[in-house]
Amino acid sequence: ISKIGDFPFYLVTEIGLEKVSNMVFNSSINFVLIILLGMILMSLVLYKAFLLIIGPLNKLIIFSKKISSGDFTQRVEIKTEDEFTDLAKVFNEMASKLADIYNSLDEKVKERTVEVEEKNKKLEEYEAELKKALDISEQTNRLMVDRELVMLKLKEEIKK
Repeated sequence: ISKIGDFPFYLVTEIGLEKVSNMVFNSSINFVLIILLGMILMSLVLYKAFLLIIGPLNKLIIFSKKISSGDFTQRVEIKTEDEFTDLAKVFNEMASKLADIYNSLDEKVKERTVEVEEKNKKLEEYEAELKKALDISEQTNRLMVDRELVMLKLKEEIKK
């Protein structure tokens, strides 16, 4: 029989207080080890869950960056059989459609460039013809002015 501190309680045991203290100490250590093991297992489970969520999300982010830089040939593969898989399929379809649109626009730009170059050539030809016509017009004008001057001189001579 042992009194417990200043409390009005007594501990009655068939074994010594030292053995009870050792058993409580061992139980406490076992309890702490079980809690630590549980925390480690919980951390591993949370880590795996984190990877299951963040892994596909990270792949989608990398894929989005490639698409935004203009690389429409990339595809993302996520096989988690959940919403991430559905989202990956939608992203792949989007990339495919963007590639089609981009290629179509590229072809239209090339066609328009050819058309503009052809029009520029025609304009250059018209410009050359207009320059020739202007030169002829200037020559004719000079000739007419020269003739007018000659006519004025002749009229003056006739008057004299």
